[in-house]
Amino acid sequence: MSGLTGTWESDEVHGLESIVDHFGVDCEMRKLLLTANPTYTYTPLGDDGMKIRVDSEIRNAEVSFKFGEEIDEKTVLGRVCKSMYRKISNNEIVNTQRHPEGIIEIDHKVDGNKLVMTVCVADKKCCRTFHRKQ
Repeated sequence: MSGLTGTWESDEVHGLESIVDHFGVDCEMRKLLLTANPTYTYTPLGDDGMKIRVDSEIRNAEVSFKFGEEIDEKTVLGRVCKSMYRKISNNEIVNTQRHPEGIIEIDHKVDGNKLVMTVCVADKKCCRTFHRKQ
């Protein structure tokens, strides 16, 4: 996972409002989500797993997993979902989260010197870009 390894800081986000609306987030949490600037840190765990740490104004979280194994994961909204991560390449992983409100696909992909995170739920799509922290 050499491409993803390291710490990434948020640059910009597009389409987050539609995702937030889909989940019926209250006004206070909506404001926090729309203004947050998360930092993601990816650490390989051998050849078949990874740890992802997220630090943001909302909350800090960490998840460790083996690729292809389903786990229970707590979302940024504090909801527990069934989650599975798949390794697509050394520069890309896809996370599928199963919620009562639907299925979310989150693609983490390094494109040049940027990390592009694309979130899809139902017919909604959000894209956030990050730069590698020096």
